[in-house]
Amino acid sequence: MLGEDRLVAELIRGSNVNLRDEKYNSSPLGWAIHGWCDSPAGNHGRQREVVALLVAAGASVEPEWLERERVRADPQMLAALGRG
Repeated sequence: MLGEDRLVAELIRGSNVNLRDEKYNSSPLGWAIHGWCDSPAGNHGRQREVVALLVAAGASVEPEWLERERVRADPQMLAALGRG
């Protein structure tokens, strides 16, 4: 969510990148997109880079994320999601 791409790069090795949290039922990719669309105050992370890392590691892209207006309007995010 915060766009910590270097941390994500270390943590995804050998991890289930589609594992969902119990409270919100969201995957790491879902949290990265959420953090990019609705960034916490003062956060200017590298969520696009996190998205690209997760997709390259096999994260599933859910159709509803591609329907978000902000995602559809951003060529860089679409490319990170493998849709650009």
